[in-house]
Amino acid sequence: MGSSAARKDYRPLINELIAQGWTIDETAQGHWKAVPPDRTKPLVHFAMSDDPRGLRNTVRDLKRAGFVWPPLDHEPLSTIVDGVPMGDDLDAEIAREVLLEAEGQSQLVPQPIESAEQRMDRLFHALKEAKTYLQLADETLAACSETLRRAQDAFDAASSERTSAAAKLEEIKAQFLEAVAA
Repeated sequence: MGSSAARKDYRPLINELIAQGWTIDETAQGHWKAVPPDRTKPLVHFAMSDDPRGLRNTVRDLKRAGFVWPPLDHEPLSTIVDGVPMGDDLDAEIAREVLLEAEGQSQLVPQPIESAEQRMDRLFHALKEAKTYLQLADETLAACSETLRRAQDAFDAASSERTSAAAKLEEIKAQFLEAVAA
């Protein structure tokens, strides 16, 4: 789970998700599951991270699932919740990303060359994030598998009941036709 600072940075995002009709649940492991109002869109799992890239990646994933960010009818992010600054640099970068996407460009302004240590740090965080995502996907898959198993059991029971009812109908129908013929 992220620190108190990470929670403050994610609070405006979570508030806006709720305002846009998303269902937000925190898992027992302290991660988050965001379910879009349009159930045809994919749900998004994320963890609160102190790394600004984590927040930026979360916003990117949510936007791919239909989330609108930055909010068009709210004041700037840096003053949304309790005066806790989210960071003007991050606001500007997200806004620039939105503009570039609108213009059909998929890349942001090139990033400066990173040192070997920075690269290892970035890859470590990406690996950690990917592992968390896999764990959450496994949990969701297990829950869906259990729901599917219960549905299959109910379907099998209903099918058996129908077969039984059809056999009973045929039996009574035969008796009726015998009675009519007699």
